[in-house]
Amino acid sequence: MTNFDPNRVNLEALSGPMWRVVGFNQKSVPNKRTVYLDNDSVVEMELFVKRRITNPLVVMILPMALLSILATSPLFISIEKFSDRAAIGATGCFTIVMFFFVVNEYFPKMGYLTWLHYYTIFTNMYIFGAFFATMALQVIHRKNGGETELAWRERSWKRNASLVSEHQKGVLDDAKSQGTPRDFHPKALEDTPMLGNSSRRDSWQCFPSLYRQPDQYYSQHLNDLIAAGFVVGYIMFNTFMFGIEYHRWANFDMMNPICDEDHWN
Repeated sequence: MTNFDPNRVNLEALSGPMWRVVGFNQKSVPNKRTVYLDNDSVVEMELFVKRRITNPLVVMILPMALLSILATSPLFISIEKFSDRAAIGATGCFTIVMFFFVVNEYFPKMGYLTWLHYYTIFTNMYIFGAFFATMALQVIHRKNGGETELAWRERSWKRNASLVSEHQKGVLDDAKSQGTPRDFHPKALEDTPMLGNSSRRDSWQCFPSLYRQPDQYYSQHLNDLIAAGFVVGYIMFNTFMFGIEYHRWANFDMMNPICDEDHWN
């Protein structure tokens, strides 16, 4: 049996895939003799660790970001394609459930004592919130069904075009019946409703679908607004979390102050 030598401690052997041991305090040596080799000892130590940023980033953050994008993508599909939106949203929900099942079963628990725990909570809320918003918008769309402004404008355009055609035909027939077809000048057509100089100034009222982008369903506008809110909220949250992490990563373990690496430098 040999005495415990703190200078011979291999810190890399104590490190894990999600943290790195940067120092320790020896608390006691309760068992100086072990049942193993003579030069082994059982020692109580207080470890000071620093999280590895690359492992959580690749193993946790990137998959959760991809799942968040998958869960938000139904909001960018036409609201009339309910089956596609529902299938993608349900896939995102089931995938995040299975992902965290695997994480909790096989990954070390050390990472969940840090800010990563709060990030996982936000990701779950974000994905299920996006799925709920998708389903709620479908309910609103069904209750607010009917003719869109595009269909109304197309119908109005066809009606106006038929009126113009009938009026022009009537003007030409009147000119022919009077026996003066050669004297007829196209200037006479300017008196036709919705044509001529005056109608050109107000042509957007007669043919709105040709001069303005047609509106969609009210529920589609609401869908676009909610989609933009989800995207902006996700970007703001990630900026906030990674900004704090970048500020504290070098010196302090955020939300779990067990490591002050400056003390060991």
